[in-house]
Amino acid sequence: MSSIRFEGVSKFYEKNIALDGVTTNIPNGSFVTLVGHSGSGKSTLFKIILGEESPDEGIIYRDEKPLHVMASEELLTHRRRTGVVFQDFRLLNSKTVYENIAFAMEVLGFDDEHIYSDVPYVLGLVDLKKKMWSFPHQLSGGEKQRVAIARAIVNQPELLLADEPTGNLDPLNTYEVINILKQINKLGTTIILATHDREVVESIGGRVITMNSGQMVMDDAKGKYIL
Repeated sequence: MSSIRFEGVSKFYEKNIALDGVTTNIPNGSFVTLVGHSGSGKSTLFKIILGEESPDEGIIYRDEKPLHVMASEELLTHRRRTGVVFQDFRLLNSKTVYENIAFAMEVLGFDDEHIYSDVPYVLGLVDLKKKMWSFPHQLSGGEKQRVAIARAIVNQPELLLADEPTGNLDPLNTYEVINILKQINKLGTTIILATHDREVVESIGGRVITMNSGQMVMDDAKGKYIL
């Protein structure tokens, strides 16, 4: 189970309003697409969900528990239950595909037995078992993003945040990545995907939240890209 609820959340940076009174509910198992121009508040929203930033006003809930009252261990658990995929992949160039994912598991405290079994399994999910011992410079952009997805889901997160995951990909690789995310969602993972790609939004075909100047200006159950 992994639901996220914002209640009147605002965030200010000096004279800039990053979020302005955001109120919304993202139920368990949702696939929500977040759209908006640069500076609309999408990245700040993700930082607040991860607990990297705190709201100046309002409350954010994870499974109906406010993040701001979580003890440090609870907040760490919250982050372990949350996978993140970035536009720029953020792979370690000196490590193989296997080692990139294994390192992420080591940081989260997994033992060798889990690493040996889970890394090949998750690479199978993104169809990259044959690239297990390749280095990032030997991969295409689409393959790098699939490695990043594998790394994000290896701890079986209940919530996955995807921040412009197809921004550097061509249409074919974009299609493959979105299909992988759809399959992950079907397995029960709640996904929030930020994008400015109209075709991505329309290919997903689900709930779309549109942001502008820190506000949620539209929330459609079967939305389209409207900016």
